[in-house]
Amino acid sequence: MKAAARHVAIDDLPELESLAEEVRATNEPIVLRRKGKDVARIVPLGPTRRRRPGTKGELSAADREALLSTFGAWADFDADAFLEMIYEARIRGSKPPVEW
Repeated sequence: MKAAARHVAIDDLPELESLAEEVRATNEPIVLRRKGKDVARIVPLGPTRRRRPGTKGELSAADREALLSTFGAWADFDADAFLEMIYEARIRGSKPPVEW
């Protein structure tokens, strides 16, 4: 199991802050070297899910209309017939019988 990453504030470390900003802007990792040997790597975090500008959880009129248009879409679905079909398929099986 992977250990949780330790968080380090870089507000007072301008060199690291500028490197982190460069990684974020270019979306490419940077390898840190000391005396010719790689010692660490700064990698961009994956994309974060952002809300559309101006939204605070409420739906737009178009989103609300699209949502409402889905209501009743399965009204003519016969669940009993569907379950019966599933049970018959399980009994019948999907593979041909094996002959010895």
